Amino acid sequence: MKMSKYFPKAQGAQLVWYMTFANEIQVIGPGLGLTAAQIKAIVADCLWMIYLLQSWLPATRNLSQTGTNTLIEAQSGDGTELMVLPTFVAPALEPEREHRRAGVK
Repeated sequence: MKMSKYFPKAQGAQLVWYMTFANEIQVIGPGLGLTAAQIKAIVADCLWMIYLLQSWLPATRNLSQTGTNTLIEAQSGDGTELMVLPTFVAPALEPEREHRRAGVK
C-alpha cells in the first residue's frame, strides 16, 4: 500500500488504523455500494495486516535476536555439545484470518 496523508507511518498507529477501518467499512460499505463479499474481503485484508503487525513481525524480530545469540554461543562455546539451531515458527493465525492466508477471497 502506498503511504499517503491519511495512512499513518508509525506501525503502532497503522494497527489502530486497520482495526478502525475493518470495523467502519462494515457499517459504511453498503452505502458506498460495496457488496457483502467485497466488504468481507476488505475486512479479511485488514485482519491479515493486523496479524502481520501484531504477531508475525514481533516474532521475526525475536528470531533475529535469537539468531544473533546463537551465533555468539557458537563462536564462544566450549564445543562439548552439538548445537541445535533455532527454527522460526510463525504465530498461529486466528480462524477468521486462515482463509486469507490460503488465498480465498
